[in-house]
Amino acid sequence: MTTRNKILLGIVSLFFLTSYQNNSCNCDYTKNYYQLVYQAEIHYLSNEFSEAYTLLKKADSNCGGLLNQEEINETRIMAECCMRLGKEKEVLHYLKSYVDHGMKLSNVESSDIFAPLKKNPEWNNLVVYANAANAAFDKKINKELREEIIQMKIADQKVRQQPINWQVVQKTDSLNEIRIKEIIKQYGYPNADLIGPSTWESRTDITVMLMHFNDTTYFKPVLLDYIRKGQAAPNLLANMIDSRLRFAGQYSYGIYDNVDSTAIKDFHKIDERRMAIGLPPYKLRKKKMEIIRKKYPELFKK
Repeated sequence: MTTRNKILLGIVSLFFLTSYQNNSCNCDYTKNYYQLVYQAEIHYLSNEFSEAYTLLKKADSNCGGLLNQEEINETRIMAECCMRLGKEKEVLHYLKSYVDHGMKLSNVESSDIFAPLKKNPEWNNLVVYANAANAAFDKKINKELREEIIQMKIADQKVRQQPINWQVVQKTDSLNEIRIKEIIKQYGYPNADLIGPSTWESRTDITVMLMHFNDTTYFKPVLLDYIRKGQAAPNLLANMIDSRLRFAGQYSYGIYDNVDSTAIKDFHKIDERRMAIGLPPYKLRKKKMEIIRKKYPELFKK
């Protein structure tokens, strides 16, 4: 490693340390962020890049930066919008944000959309920055906790393979629930900042486990607090609640695509409930899925 790169790594490492320690933002993401991003995503999927850019810029301004939610990847979307709109300086800024979230520059540099950016004099500096940022991020995350959660998820699914022993399932779920509570108390919510983002090989999202836990009285206020702070995905809480309600056949948030309005309690208030926990309106979610099915039909082939 050259002296210049060592210096840059030190600067980036310091940035990560201070940003991690000062991750307390006064922004309520349920009111000032998520809805803007959902609308921007619809415009982006519809190739309306100027509209998407404006909405993401507002979300960025409201909360002091963009998140990089696993299902949306808004920093990557914003970088593409800037590229298509000829805002190369901003492209570089948002690609830096993208790698700051633990993502790899290689995920985007092979895209034809970003190919012209490699002619920009700042491209080499971006590559150096990305390498340093990835190294600093890798150093920051809790790898032992990451591996523990991955193994907990494996156990969660393994006990549900046929033939199923429901006593073993209940014991596994109970132990996992106790441990997740301990993790939250000790470390906070185990998001990508704490244990790193999911990869194709290792999924770190704990949503599936949460759907098997019973203590919604504990988890509902705890998760909602993290969602409001932008530290946990909004769908976590809805998935947990509706998963528990499926046995009664009456849902609150409409997370299942095969459930119609008649099975949703007080359907006329569903958007009020969804938006209160940071979810998009019911019809907007349906619209997104319709656009994706038309735009990427290969994803839905059996």
